[in-house]
Amino acid sequence: MTHTHATDFEEQLNCAFVLSSSLYFRLIAMDGAKRSRRLLGWDGLLHDMTRDLAGLSDANGTIDARIGQILSGISDLRHSLGDLAEIAVKDGQPVLGEVLQRRVHQLDTQIANDVR
Repeated sequence: MTHTHATDFEEQLNCAFVLSSSLYFRLIAMDGAKRSRRLLGWDGLLHDMTRDLAGLSDANGTIDARIGQILSGISDLRHSLGDLAEIAVKDGQPVLGEVLQRRVHQLDTQIANDVR
């Protein structure tokens, strides 16, 4: 996989995209009945911001660089989830460990399928 050097601006743009994505998905995963009234109306704004930040981030690199970033991120995610699964089990949370390990297995399966 080819790694390209990113500028500070590109790194900050990617960080803003990741944060926006995280906030958006955390918000929509929240039970609507339990959501604070203060959070009403944020769904659309965060959705649009995340989409726009992805577009701005992608505009700064080649398709190969973007694919490389995604594949590298998937590998990082796979390792992080595996580590978290081990920590959860050691911390006395075997169910959480199993859930995380299933996600690792799903990533492994998709990675194996992509290689073919």
